[in-house]
Formats: sequence, structure tokens, C-alpha cells
Amino acid sequence: MISVFLFFGVAILLTAEGRLLCSLIAGTHLRRCEQWALGLPLGAFLNALLYFVYTVIGIPLTALTTFGGHLLILLFAGVFTMKMKMFSPDKSSTSLDSLNPKQGLGFRSLEKSNLSSRFFSIFMFIFVLFITIKLFYGVTHALLPTYYYDSVSQWTMRAKISYLDHAIAFDTNELRGISKPQYPIFLHSIQITFALGQGQWIDLAANSATLLLSLMSFLAFFLLLMRYAGIMRAGLALGLVLTIPLISLHLGQGYGDVHVLTSLLLAAALLCLTSKTKEWNPRLLLLSALFISSAAWMKQDGIIFGVVPWIAILGVAGYFRGFRTPLMSSILPSIIFASLWSILLVTKGLPLSPHGGGDFSLTFHGDAVPEAFRQLFAAGSFGVHWYLAIALLVFSVPLLRKTRSEDFPAYLILLWSALTFFGALIIFLATPNVQFLVNAQTFSRTMIFPLSLLLLATSMILPLPCARDSDGLA
Repeated sequence: MISVFLFFGVAILLTAEGRLLCSLIAGTHLRRCEQWALGLPLGAFLNALLYFVYTVIGIPLTALTTFGGHLLILLFAGVFTMKMKMFSPDKSSTSLDSLNPKQGLGFRSLEKSNLSSRFFSIFMFIFVLFITIKLFYGVTHALLPTYYYDSVSQWTMRAKISYLDHAIAFDTNELRGISKPQYPIFLHSIQITFALGQGQWIDLAANSATLLLSLMSFLAFFLLLMRYAGIMRAGLALGLVLTIPLISLHLGQGYGDVHVLTSLLLAAALLCLTSKTKEWNPRLLLLSALFISSAAWMKQDGIIFGVVPWIAILGVAGYFRGFRTPLMSSILPSIIFASLWSILLVTKGLPLSPHGGGDFSLTFHGDAVPEAFRQLFAAGSFGVHWYLAIALLVFSVPLLRKTRSEDFPAYLILLWSALTFFGALIIFLATPNVQFLVNAQTFSRTMIFPLSLLLLATSMILPLPCARDSDGLA
């Protein structure tokens, strides 16, 4: 029982810390429930940055230094928040908070007909059923002893070694595991922190920490998207993503890809909310930049499939909308935060890629093309979701001609999905990474990103009986 209290004590500390930072950045542009839901993901990112600073300076990772650092951050953030509220209250949030909750949740549409009401009830039942099944699988498998190959040899093993040594492990000849010390430390740091709270290493606490991070991230994604697009579209998007068969495996916390995905989804949802003001909200855009940067601290994939396309679509948005200042004030922080880990690797003489410099040698492997599509549609771990995504996209094409300003973010997410999809094909078909396509090792995990973004974009474009009203976005 004491272990449970200690576990949730650490969770509350990180959540409160992240919520305060979220409040400082977003002000009243985000509701309290949204800020609290974003608290743990943002607090975990602060935790990773704290460990990075300690690693650079050479401070040992102990309970005293870790929780002392967090308490100082919490104290300064709390004092600064109080001063901000006292001397410069934010009065510019009316553009977002003026949204009638009933309009934003789609209830006006529900009142139009009993048919819509019945459709809504059936949809919500199926949605809750899907979520329950996924939660059951994720919780039961996360509570098992660590057994995934990547966790035993890399993720959880490196966190355990770092916990025992009071320092992030970088030794390439480490006999206890971690043959790839290039991996960023987001997930390692949160597992170490929860272990420090326990006073000993417990696999259950380590896996439960990352599971809680996944659950809170998906909850925050749903709440943000619900305010932007209504409960029907938010439920549809979340339901489609969570029902991807491969997501079940990742909810067991064996790999880091699900956390990269949640960072991408949070950045995308905040980007959608950002667009609700004419000049785009710089506060929410900065928050989106932080979450896209956090993806680079989970895996290097976060830079390729997160930061780079995120910057690209913001460039497209700036070109079509004719504004630059909010974009640059967010793009620069995203580049700085996302590149810190790579800079540290260079200073330590470690290659940026765990597979060596050969990743950048380009040679097209045409014979692997059939295998790529076989894994997407027939032999992979996607079920019918690629078929479904293509069907939704084809059905959405006629709607793209009826361009509305409120649909512009959906087109950006659609572009993001395309950039990620073709970028992944180049990596796995035109570089030595083709071996990980042929042996079915990482290709499917990578393709979760473009698939999820495509499902999100089409969910926001498709007409639904209980979809948002255009006037509900004012």
C-alpha cells in the first residue's frame, strides 16, 4: 500500500509541475481539465530536461537531487504564476473561451433529431467498449514483469542500470545490456524518477509510470480535440487510433513508439486549437512546439516524423495565411529543444543513429516494395485500418473542394501524414534500413505515425450527424 501512495505521490508532483507550466504558457486559453490532463506529459518532459542538465553538469541522479530539483521548479513556477495572475491577468482568451460548451461538444446537433441522438448513443457505446478493451489489455500487460525484447535489452534495462549507477548509462560495452546508448532519455528518466520514489527498482512501478503517461496523453488528446471538433469527431479519431491492432502491443509499454505517437497527436491537437484565432494563438503554438520537441526525447524518430514535418506544415500555414511572427517564435524553441540530445551525443563521440552512419547512404531497393505493401495491408499488424484510412480519404476528396477556413488545420494534418508516410518509405526502401523492413522489425511500428495522423485528419473532414457547427468555432 505504501508503494501505491509513493507512486501516485510522484505522479502528482510531475502532474502539478506540468500543469503550472501549461498554465504559464497557455494562460486561460486552455481549460483547467485540459491543463491537468496535459500536466503529466509536460511534467515528464521537464523531468527529462532536468536529467539532461544533471547529466551535462555531472550531478548524480539520486532521490535528493531529483525531487529537490522538481520542488524548486514547482516553487518557482508557482510563485511566477501567482505574480502573473496578480499583475498581468490574461484578458485575451475570450476568442477561445467564448466557445459555448454545448456548441463545441456537438449538443446543438444532437437536439436536431432523434436519429442523431440514437446514432450518438450507439457511437458512444462502441467508443467506450473499444476504450475499455484497450485499457484492459494495456493495464494487464504493463503490470507483468518486463518481457518485451526491446525493454529487456534496451529501454527498461537502461533505466534500471542508470538508476543503480545514479547516472545515465552511455557505455557502449555495458555487459548488463543497452547496446544502443544513443536512445534519448525521456522514458528512462520517468522510470528512474518513479523508482527513486519507491526507494528501489520495481518493474511494476517502471511500467506503470509509462502506462500512466500513455493514458494521460490520450486523455489530453481527446479533451483538446473535443473542444476543437466536438465529441463525435474526437471520439472517432481516438477510437480509430486506439483500435489499430499494433497499438495494443505498445500499450503494454514494451516500446517507445506509442509515446512518440502521443506527442505527435498532442502537438497536432494543439495546432488545431491554435488556428481558431485569425492570427493563430502564439501561446498554444508554443505549447505545440514543446510537445513536438518532446517526441525527439523519446526516440530519434521524433525528429524525422515529428519536428521536421511539423516545421514544414507551419511553413505552409504561414505562406497561405500570411503571418510569420507566431511561427518563428515557436519554430525556434522546437529546434532548440529537439536538438539538445543530438548535440550531447556528438560531444560524447556517439553516432546519432543506433545503426551507424550507413543510415544516410541512399540506394533504392525496389525488390522490397512488395514486402512494404504486404506488411501494410496483408501481413502487418494494422488489421483493416489502412483499408479504412484509404476509404475515408477517398470519401473525403470531394469535400476538399468545399474548403472552409475551419478545415484548414485538417489539411495541414493530412499533409503531415503524407510527409511522414513518404519519408518512412524513403528510409525503409532507399537506405540500409531496408533490413528492418524485410525482417518485419520496425517498419510497422514506424507506419503507426502516418496512419494515425491520416485517421485524425479524415475524422475532422468527414461530415458526421453530430459534428461541430461552423458557428461553434467563433
